[in-house]
Amino acid sequence: MASITLVRHPLRFYLVQFISFILICGIGCGIASRGVLKINSGTLLHRADYVALAIGIVFVSLAFYMTFRYFRNTPAITADESSIHFGKGEVYALDDIQEIQLTGKVPLSVLWSYPVEGICLILKDGTKKFIYEDFYSNSWELKSFLEQVVVNKTPYVEYVPEINTNSIDIADCEVFKGHPVFSFRGIMLWGFIGFIIFLNVLGSGHSDPRIYFTEIGLSIIWFLAMSNSMNYFELSDEHFIVKNHYFFWKKHTYRIKYIKEIVFDTQPKAPIGLRLITTNFKARQYAAGTLKDSHWLDLMNALQQKGVIVRNECVAVS
Repeated sequence: MASITLVRHPLRFYLVQFISFILICGIGCGIASRGVLKINSGTLLHRADYVALAIGIVFVSLAFYMTFRYFRNTPAITADESSIHFGKGEVYALDDIQEIQLTGKVPLSVLWSYPVEGICLILKDGTKKFIYEDFYSNSWELKSFLEQVVVNKTPYVEYVPEINTNSIDIADCEVFKGHPVFSFRGIMLWGFIGFIIFLNVLGSGHSDPRIYFTEIGLSIIWFLAMSNSMNYFELSDEHFIVKNHYFFWKKHTYRIKYIKEIVFDTQPKAPIGLRLITTNFKARQYAAGTLKDSHWLDLMNALQQKGVIVRNECVAVS
């Protein structure tokens, strides 16, 4: 069989690392800039300048260290019919894998340890190897391979289930949705846009078109960003459907028999979302900022009644 090689995700890994590096470095350089300018001009530095220089150096060092840690935690990973390779130096035989956790949270250690979705391989000598799912664009391939070859002891066959059938018309669906305007996300969305309109009314005397274009641009960006996190769900006897309050053309339909697991989770400063994992381990995240805890619990119960595994990691059960 041909080997499977994991590829770092261009957005969730490279773009995030680039933005984080530039942002933290920029903060450090900004803090240290006053002291640097004084050194260049030959001006005597005061205690506050030395403190600013030290803090700036810490921030710049932190940017390099965090980038190094993220790259170290996401090495090039290749699997073939007999072994799995982590980077250039670590090679483990598939027969040495004692236990595999293909879904669930694993610890990611950068400055501190925090849980992310991933794979945990436990070797016979007790060594644990973690593979962080979201940092790779094709981690589902490795999951499918490990399940077939290591867990089920069968030859690897690429499996692509029919999961998205948007053209069919599905009736008698149970709907799980909040209010697109009076939910917290809805109030944030329209409150900001209303504030922009209010400012325009107050400043109706100005004639600079750049101000209008800037305000229109900010409103569009805000609308797109907030609307993207305002999905809702429908459930029929055989299908699970994802729709969006404002992107009316969006409709992702999954056959329930091809859903392996559904996870309710969230990230800091983000709304609760639903991670849908199909039977070939492809995963997709849907943020649903309009749903209340009661909606999530009703959805969990309805899915479990249809035999779907639901992992609730953030919704409080009363």
